[in-house]
Amino acid sequence: MRARLGLLCAVLAVSACHSITEYETGGEGQVAMIDISELSVESTMGGLEGARSLCSIDYDEFLVASSSGRLYRVNSETMSVDTSYRVGSSGLGGGYRRMSRVPGGRRVYLIDAGGKILDINLYGNEVVDQFEVGPAPADMCSSVSGLMRVYVVDGSDDKVREIDTEDNRLVRERELRYRPVGIAGFDGGHDYLGIVSSESSGSYEMFDTQDMYGCRIYTGSPCEEVAILPDSLLSCVIQPHWGSPAGTALMASGYFPLIEATLEMPGNPTCVCVHPEGKYFFVACASDGGTVVAVIDPLTLDVIKGIAVDGYPWDVTTHRSGQYLLVLTDL
Repeated sequence: MRARLGLLCAVLAVSACHSITEYETGGEGQVAMIDISELSVESTMGGLEGARSLCSIDYDEFLVASSSGRLYRVNSETMSVDTSYRVGSSGLGGGYRRMSRVPGGRRVYLIDAGGKILDINLYGNEVVDQFEVGPAPADMCSSVSGLMRVYVVDGSDDKVREIDTEDNRLVRERELRYRPVGIAGFDGGHDYLGIVSSESSGSYEMFDTQDMYGCRIYTGSPCEEVAILPDSLLSCVIQPHWGSPAGTALMASGYFPLIEATLEMPGNPTCVCVHPEGKYFFVACASDGGTVVAVIDPLTLDVIKGIAVDGYPWDVTTHRSGQYLLVLTDL
């Protein structure tokens, strides 16, 4: 990996910050589209300056948010930008962490560089609202049980917050006993949240939104993100080990999480997603040669393939109802 990444990793090792996204803004972004049936790269597109996060919005469209505050709307049939427009402030981490589809409408939430959440209307390609949800939101996920809710974690005040997406109102909040950095949802009759921490000891909690309480286990080292199978409580918790050649993925199961396996990754994992039908977990890892996407079989808990992509990995998501995987990298 490039010298600049090595330097940033050294900074991370000292500061225990959750992601190198806080330290870099420039560079040309590339999206690789991987055919999931073949587990191979089908096409790529570049020229996305400062690209940092992805969101699939339609069968043939996805969004790319950038550190410049610009949002790209991309046609995945032609792998070309249909339109782009400024939605947020530029600077360190602009749009860096997460976009999330808002339940029940053609809207997307985007975490802005200044810590605000932007409410973007996809019909008009415009910001219709911006609001604060804690000092520095780190990650968010939408309700998977049909509620008009988005859940936000903030590592600056160690809280999880519930937002009513009909009026962008704070409904509830709960102080956690750790520094949350990543969140994912599971439908267990109501919303359950998998929350990971970036503290030196690391932890993973399965959080019940009904009573705002959870069960937490320690993971031994800082975590980065989590993804959860849609039809079972199997979670993939990723842990980069900056300063070492490779990190790990912890496979945990149950409402009271039990670690089923620890898998060595082909590099340091930075982002993870799950197939909408639960076929695979996809873990994008930074390696010396660029990015390797580790494909994990949830039945065998094995890495069955590594897919090479150019550049440093920033985000990964499925597209077209699970036909494709999109991998965002910085060249």
